[in-house]
Amino acid sequence: MKEQAVLIVEDSLAQQQVIELIVKELGFLTHSVTTGQQAVEAVKAVQFAAILMDIGLPDIDGFECAWRIRQSEAQFAWHVPIIAVTASESDENFQMRYRTCGIDGYLRKPFLPAALHELLVRYTDPPRPQKLPAGSSQSRYNNRASAESQSGETIY
Repeated sequence: MKEQAVLIVEDSLAQQQVIELIVKELGFLTHSVTTGQQAVEAVKAVQFAAILMDIGLPDIDGFECAWRIRQSEAQFAWHVPIIAVTASESDENFQMRYRTCGIDGYLRKPFLPAALHELLVRYTDPPRPQKLPAGSSQSRYNNRASAESQSGETIY
């Protein structure tokens, strides 16, 4: 069986690491980049199972990046699911933009690991679908660095 990889497009290294851990639980390999242009180039070189795209990138935003990826897909014989992972509010303008640029779905930060698992299972064929480890569905992942809560639980 061919190993599948998920492209993680996230400019926060802490967020990259958290998302990588969750994606690897499903048996995917990961490849992470920090800019939209790096993502566009990576998609030209590798057939990814999915792309997890931050919207607020330092060079081109995630909407523009997704649009560029969709334009380059015309040269290839595959469609890669793009899932926006964003702290932005999901208002009507946001939803219209993500649909028109070719984003398949979105996940709002902070998020539960189970929500990311659900989206990856919906849009891909995971190599190793698993239930989340006990207690991990209680952790929330967001823009903060890892820290200990008063109860001792690690939050992201």
